[in-house]
Amino acid sequence: MKFFENRVCRVATLHRKEEAIRPPFESILGLKTIDFRIDTDQFGTFSRVIERKLSPVFCAKEKCLTALKALPQECARDFLVASEGSFGPHPLIPFARCGQEILYFMNSDLNYELVMSEIFLNINFFGGAFLNMREIEVILDDWKFPSHALVVRPNLWNRDSLLFNGVSSLAELESCFETCKKISSDSKVWIETDMRAHQNPTRMQTIGQLAEKLAHRLTSLCPACNTPGWGVVRQIPGLCCSECGCATDLIEFLEFGCCKCKYLEKKLRDDRKNIADPQFCPFCNP
Repeated sequence: MKFFENRVCRVATLHRKEEAIRPPFESILGLKTIDFRIDTDQFGTFSRVIERKLSPVFCAKEKCLTALKALPQECARDFLVASEGSFGPHPLIPFARCGQEILYFMNSDLNYELVMSEIFLNINFFGGAFLNMREIEVILDDWKFPSHALVVRPNLWNRDSLLFNGVSSLAELESCFETCKKISSDSKVWIETDMRAHQNPTRMQTIGQLAEKLAHRLTSLCPACNTPGWGVVRQIPGLCCSECGCATDLIEFLEFGCCKCKYLEKKLRDDRKNIADPQFCPFCNP
């Protein structure tokens, strides 16, 4: 894409996320994408050794701003992108786990920034307390070990206690387990999947999927100012019930916007649907 020709994007990362972001950025945008190593652990770690104090979006933004401060002056016009993830129960689907990935894309020289996020069900996110290795061995395949590394620590734990990151072989797991069990006050050892991108290929894959969607969005130009990144900024509910005409919580319109000039357009849903089934109506189906 012409806008990005002969430009560079630096991925603010400590955990090799450029491996996921580079392919779509270079193939779709022609944007040369390289890593820019910064200590992203300072903003929080999945192991909870360092607490994340910012929201995921602001955490990703701070990673970009930290990289910007560290860039040489001759690189000040480069694009920056950073990723942040969160994992836990799905907000809508009972008993389901999910991960939210965020990509923050910016260029201070152009006063330009764009945030994309998505919730993924395809994650490898597990954890539990174990008394012996026999209990662990039966779940290792489900946890995709050893291709996905583990975190091992005593079950009752604080930030000053022993913790092993990136455990990726059975011999190492057994050794770490025995070490933690000896100092565990309840004789249990807590084991969880290591959610750092370079230790969790499933997560690396979802970052790549989001990067591809971001790259495609960057090919869409604002109809008002011709800036890349035109796309959906808000979903507006209110699709009317076909039976009684009352508004439902289903999406009626999509609001498209520009991340530079803030121009907005309201459009119908992609499927052009203009009425809702009564099963979704709070009055017909309370």
